[in-house]
Amino acid sequence: MLNTWISILMFMISLMSFSFAHKLSTINKIFYLLPRSIMENALRLDESENIPYFEKHYLEVEVKKYFTTNLKPLLTTYELNFCYFFQNENDDGFLMYEDGVNISFRAKLIFDYKYTNSLTFTIKQHEQGN
Repeated sequence: MLNTWISILMFMISLMSFSFAHKLSTINKIFYLLPRSIMENALRLDESENIPYFEKHYLEVEVKKYFTTNLKPLLTTYELNFCYFFQNENDDGFLMYEDGVNISFRAKLIFDYKYTNSLTFTIKQHEQGN
């Protein structure tokens, strides 16, 4: 009888471990597969200075929409933070537009385990089209 209870307990622990690992890998995959098109569509060009930059409002709305749509069956709450930065700050002039963004993601999965990760996107090169 004791063997039966131990077997059932081990089966339940294995099932919970598999479920947790599957949920974690799915969230990780969704996070790392953030569509490149969202980032590309958030790029704007200052015509007077010919400087590319990220449009903050568009980028934040689209990234939040992507995560809400894809994480709905897995998570009820999560936290996104956007940190914009300048790649090359020099003392010569004043930079008006940030050309980099760091997107931080945090979610509580089970008990006190929190999944935390971040992605950084920068504008590497810019070509003027005719």
